[in-house]
Amino acid sequence: MFFNSLQFLVFFPVICALYFATPNRFRWVLLLAASYYFYMSWRPEGGRSNLIGTFPALGVPTSLAPVLGACDSPPPPSRTVAD
Repeated sequence: MFFNSLQFLVFFPVICALYFATPNRFRWVLLLAASYYFYMSWRPEGGRSNLIGTFPALGVPTSLAPVLGACDSPPPPSRTVAD
């Protein structure tokens, strides 16, 4: 699928509409699935390389957050500009 194809002209508005109709916490799943579809429609090998790279990228930060203490620390205080 190319950006200047009729298929993309249909694909993009449908994904945009679904994106805004989907609850915030599930939007990343929709975009991930749409990304796989987009790249695999152009070249199936690209989808396999995306799969190989996606799951380690999703799993490593999640598994390291408790080890590094990222979940236990409070957020930094917000800074304001003095007048």
